[in-house]
Amino acid sequence: MRKEKTEHSARLPFAASMLIFGTIGLLRRFIDLPSAVIACFRGLLGCVLLLLLQRLRGRKPDLAALRRYLPAKALQGALSAVLAAAVWRWVL
Repeated sequence: MRKEKTEHSARLPFAASMLIFGTIGLLRRFIDLPSAVIACFRGLLGCVLLLLLQRLRGRKPDLAALRRYLPAKALQGALSAVLAAAVWRWVL
């Protein structure tokens, strides 16, 4: 019984995510900005909304964990950017 309830409660977030990702192309067509600007804005908006949701639930961000993992995540982001630039250079 518990498994059925978990599966049923997961359907709404799944449907919402499919709706959001499905509208990317439609929204991109009507916004007169480069794709990189739209992607950056969507990322920032998502971050703000997740922080707001966290506050509404009464939780605070774990700053100690953020400080602990920041160097590793910064290195991972830099390596991802270099890899993406290398792939784009190879493709073009």
